[in-house]
Amino acid sequence: DLTIAVMPVPIEETNRYGIMQVDENQNIMQFYEKPKERDKGNLASMGIYIFSTHVLAKRLAEHGKETPRTDFGHHVIPACLSAGDKVVAYKYEGYWVDVGTIDSYWSTNLALLQAEPALDLYGDQWPIHTKS
Repeated sequence: DLTIAVMPVPIEETNRYGIMQVDENQNIMQFYEKPKERDKGNLASMGIYIFSTHVLAKRLAEHGKETPRTDFGHHVIPACLSAGDKVVAYKYEGYWVDVGTIDSYWSTNLALLQAEPALDLYGDQWPIHTKS
């Protein structure tokens, strides 16, 4: 019903992310949106979600009545878990940087300008497709 891309983050940064606890099959058992406590683990949501259309539509309809600003971490993901929807984690191991702050956006852009960046946008594995 819902797959969330996840990645471990340093424990001191867990208050910036949705943090989850999973079982041995990667089923998400608990979800904490930007927890203040540091004891919830360090498996963080990357903000990348794959929903079954009917599940997303249902959860949005339920929470759209309560607030016009429905949020994935505060409303939709907890609603999926409490409704018994199948919610699983996909552990991503490639390049990813959270650019949710001005500092991280700036430093990530500068890092991409290095002679050998962690993510080479000019490499053969990153073709740019255009409509001409």
